Amino acid sequence: SMPVTLFEASDRFGGLAGYTNCFGRNLDLGPHIYHTPDEDIKNYLLESLPNCFFERTHWAKNLKNDNYYDYPVSKEFIDSLDKETREKINYELKNSDPELVSKAKTYKEYINALAGETLTKLFFTDYPKKLWGMDTSMLDANWAPKRVQIREKKLPFFADQWSAVGKDGTSTVIKELIKQCKANGADINLESKVDSIKIDSGFITEISINSKPQKILPTDYVINTSSLTKLSEIHGVQSKVRYRGVYLVYVHTTNLNPFPDSADFIYVDDHDVSFNRVSDQNTFVEKPDVESTVLCCEITYEKGDKLDKEKSLVVENKVKKDLIKLGLLKENEILGLSSLKLPEVYPMFELNYRERLNQSLSELTNLSNFYNLGSLAEFAYSDLQILFAKSRDLAQMFTSKTLKYNKVGVHKIKPTALESFKFLGKHISDSTPCFNIAEIGLNHNGSMERAKELVNIAKDAGFDAVKFQTYNPEGRSSSTGKTSKYVEKVLQTDLTDFEMFSQYQLSHDQHKEIIQYCDDLDIPFFSAPFDIESAQMLDELGVEAYKIASMELTNLDLISKVAKLGKPMILSSGMATLSDIEDAISAVVSAGNNQVALLHCTSVYPAPSEAINLKAIDTLKKAFKIPVGFSDHYHDDTMSIGSIVMGAKIIEKHVTLDKKLEGPDHALSLDPDEQYSFIKRIKAVEKGIGDGVKFPSREELKSEMRFKKSLYFKDAFKAGHKLKEDDFVTKAPCFGILPRYKEIVIGSTLTKDAKANEPITMDYIDANFNN
Repeated sequence: SMPVTLFEASDRFGGLAGYTNCFGRNLDLGPHIYHTPDEDIKNYLLESLPNCFFERTHWAKNLKNDNYYDYPVSKEFIDSLDKETREKINYELKNSDPELVSKAKTYKEYINALAGETLTKLFFTDYPKKLWGMDTSMLDANWAPKRVQIREKKLPFFADQWSAVGKDGTSTVIKELIKQCKANGADINLESKVDSIKIDSGFITEISINSKPQKILPTDYVINTSSLTKLSEIHGVQSKVRYRGVYLVYVHTTNLNPFPDSADFIYVDDHDVSFNRVSDQNTFVEKPDVESTVLCCEITYEKGDKLDKEKSLVVENKVKKDLIKLGLLKENEILGLSSLKLPEVYPMFELNYRERLNQSLSELTNLSNFYNLGSLAEFAYSDLQILFAKSRDLAQMFTSKTLKYNKVGVHKIKPTALESFKFLGKHISDSTPCFNIAEIGLNHNGSMERAKELVNIAKDAGFDAVKFQTYNPEGRSSSTGKTSKYVEKVLQTDLTDFEMFSQYQLSHDQHKEIIQYCDDLDIPFFSAPFDIESAQMLDELGVEAYKIASMELTNLDLISKVAKLGKPMILSSGMATLSDIEDAISAVVSAGNNQVALLHCTSVYPAPSEAINLKAIDTLKKAFKIPVGFSDHYHDDTMSIGSIVMGAKIIEKHVTLDKKLEGPDHALSLDPDEQYSFIKRIKAVEKGIGDGVKFPSREELKSEMRFKKSLYFKDAFKAGHKLKEDDFVTKAPCFGILPRYKEIVIGSTLTKDAKANEPITMDYIDANFNN
C-alpha cells in the first residue's frame, strides 16, 4: 500500500459521476448505468463495492418529429416501417462499402458509408448536431460509431452486458468509495483548489492548494483528474482543446410513468425542444419512490454561449413548457424545478482535434511524476466502470511485485554484431547515407488500394524501402486483454486493440500481392512480424529483412527464431532499458545472426518533443557499436531531421494519405506533400535536444503495459500443477512475467488455480526471487 492524499476542488466527490441532493433525495448527475461485457470488470466491481449495485435493464427511445423510435435499432423496428423506408434501409446496409468507411474523415462521411443515408437521417444527424452544437461534417470520424448494431428484436439498451445501477443511485457507490478511502488511510480534502504547480528538471516539485504550498518529491506520484483546460490555466497557457458542458434541469413530478412504452430515457432530436436527453430517476435506483419521481433533462452548452448566460429560472421554465408540450407531463403534476451546470463534460472531437490534443499533452503532461486519469484529463469519453479498471491498472503499475520484478536488469557480456552490413541492397554504416523507411504499418486501414497508393508515393518521394506489419490478431493482443475493457460497447465509439488489429490485418494473399507490387515498382518491401507464424510466412514469401517492433523487444523467443532465418534485422527500442536492448541483441547474435541494427524510439503516439530524447541515439551507438537509427513518432519530420545530427543511419517515419483518416497512426504520419519534402530536407538538420539517458520515458509506462508481451496461461490449471513450457503463451498486455524470465516459470508449481488466458504473475508460482 502507498499513502494517498486526495484534493477535490468542489464540495463533493465523484466529478461527472457524482450526485446532488435535491427534493429530499440523492440524484445522479445525469443517469449512471454501470455496464460491462467483461466478467473481470463485473466481478471486480461487485467484489470491490459489495452491496452497492442493483441489476436492472434500461430501455431507450429516440424522439424525432413527434414520433418515438426504438433505440438501439432492431430488425423488428425496421420491419415495422413503411415498405419504401424498410427496403431502402436494408439495401443501404447490405451495400455498405468498407472502402468508403475506411476513407472517411468526418463523422458524417463515416456514418453515411457505414449505415446508409436513411438510418443516418433517422438517428445520426440531428441528435449529434444538437449534442455537439455543430454539423456532423465538422466532427472527426473518431467520434462516429464504429459498428452499427442492428439487433434481431427490440432489446434493452445494454442487452448483451451486465448492467446495474447504484442501489440508491450513484450516491451509493460514491459513499462506499469514500468509506474505503478513509479506511485505507487516505487523507481526503474537499474544496481544495490547485492554484499553481512548480516544475524542476521534468518533475513536479510543489503544488499550491488554496494558496498553501505542498512539497512533492520525485518519488511521489501526482495523478490529475481535472480537464486539460484547467491544466492550461494553471500553467498559464491557452488551451488548445475544448469541452462541451451540460445544463441539468431536475423536474420533480407526481407522474410515475411519464414516458411511452415504459422507456427509462429518451433522446430528443427535435431542435425546438430545449433538452437533448431526459431520464426518469426512479429507474436508476433499486427502490423507486412510490409517490413521485424526478426527471433529469440534459442540455448541452459551451462556456460563454447564450444558454450559459441565461438565468436559471428562464431555462427551467423552458424545460417545463417543453415537457408539457411533448405530453410527458401536465402542469399540475409538477412539484418543483431545480438546476445546476457542469461546464465541462464532453471532449470536443472536432476535425483536427488530435493534432491540438497532442500539442496540449506535450505542453502540459510531460512530467516524470505526473499522470492523467479520467474523462476530462485524458480527453476521452469513459464511463465510470472503465475508469475503475484504468485506476486499478495504474495502481498495479505503481505497486505490482511482478511488474517490479520485470524491471530488474540482468547483466550479461555485451553482444557483438557487425558495425556495417547490407540491408535491402544498401550498406548501412557510419560512413553511408541514411536509410529512409516509409512506415506504412497499419495506415492502409485494411485496404489494398490504399496500400498500393502509399507504396507509389513512397517510391516517388525517394524512400529506400516500405515497411508493413504482419501478425495474427490473437497472437498480437488478447481479445480479453485489459485494453478491451476501456471501450464503450453499446454506442461503439471505439474499437478494442484486438478488433482494430483484426480489421487492419493483411492476409497471406494480400501480402503476396503487395510484395509483388513493390517488386514491380523496384522499391524493397519488408515487415515487422509479431508472431513466429507471421515471420515464417514472410520468409516463405521471400522477404529479405525483418523489423522487431518495440513491444516485442522482450519477446526473446520471437527474436531468436526470426534471427535464425538468417536475414538482416532492425530492433526498435521503445519502452526499453539498456538491459532489455542488450538481451535482444544477444538473442540475435546467439542465433548465429550478426546483421542487426537498432532504432531509438519513444513509444507514444504521437510522441511529445520533450519525451523524444535524441541524444539517446549517441548513447546506443557507444553502448553497442552497431548501426543506430531513429523510429519517429513525432507529428512532423522535425525530429527525424534532427536525428541525423545525432548519428542516425536509419530513419523510419510513418506515412499516410491524409492525417485526418481514422486509425492509430495517421495523425503522426507524413502526408503526401510532406513525404516529398522529407527526403529533400533530410540533410538540412537542426540539432535535437535530449539528456542522452536511455530509459523508458514517463509517457511510455501506460504504453508499456498495453503493448509489451508477457506470459499467459494457455489453459486452466489447478493448484499444484507443475508448469511446462507448453502451458503458457506470450501476448499483450504486459501484466504478467516477461518472456525473458520464462525459466522461472518452467518447473514451478502453481500455488492457486489459474484460468486460461490470464497473465502469469508471481503470486501463481512458488519460485524464489529477489526484489
